Amino acid sequence: MAELIIVKTSETEKVKRFLQQEHINYEVYQETKNEWKNREKIALQEWQILSDEELIAEWEKLPQNGWENN
Repeated sequence: MAELIIVKTSETEKVKRFLQQEHINYEVYQETKNEWKNREKIALQEWQILSDEELIAEWEKLPQNGWENN
């Protein structure tokens, strides 16, 4: 099973070397800073229109141990 993991970094070469060293398949999608800002604005606007109940429901969909291992 493949998962999408988004990594925003200024250490691109270090990340690529690590992935290659560990023999991890990956794809790189690069966007300009303006494209990222536009996506962030859209995402924020989408979250702002949700009710409290909808936000809680979205939060509960997230993996329980998602960020604890980092």
